[in-house]
Amino acid sequence: MASSSIFKAAAFACAFLLCAIRLAGAAADSPFGSWLAEDIRGAGVIAGVRTTLDILPSGETSGSSGCNRFHGAAKVAGAEIAFGPLASSQMGCPGPVGDQERKFFKALEDVRQWTRDEQRRLLSLRDADGREILRLSETK
Repeated sequence: MASSSIFKAAAFACAFLLCAIRLAGAAADSPFGSWLAEDIRGAGVIAGVRTTLDILPSGETSGSSGCNRFHGAAKVAGAEIAFGPLASSQMGCPGPVGDQERKFFKALEDVRQWTRDEQRRLLSLRDADGREILRLSETK
């Protein structure tokens, strides 16, 4: 009886481990995850302002522009990606934080491609010409 329980527990652990490995491998081949902006159009980002982007396999996206929260849709097809429509809260964001928010939302409008550097845990979002317009680091 004890050996049967041990066998069942070992089989369950192996199945769980195989599923975890398969999910981890799938994540490397997709832009899905939670991301923190490191660079917007080559101009960096403001230190201490968390501009975030969550992309879900369901096609939902959300995050923070550093001032306002937003949510909407992300369509992923192979190496192509497009965001929108997006809706955000409407708090006033004066000065540099507001400028960064506008640049971030404009960059999301222009995104058409993605690449992922799993080793460095980075997501590069690119325009139709392949130029990097957003670089984000993985947060989870």
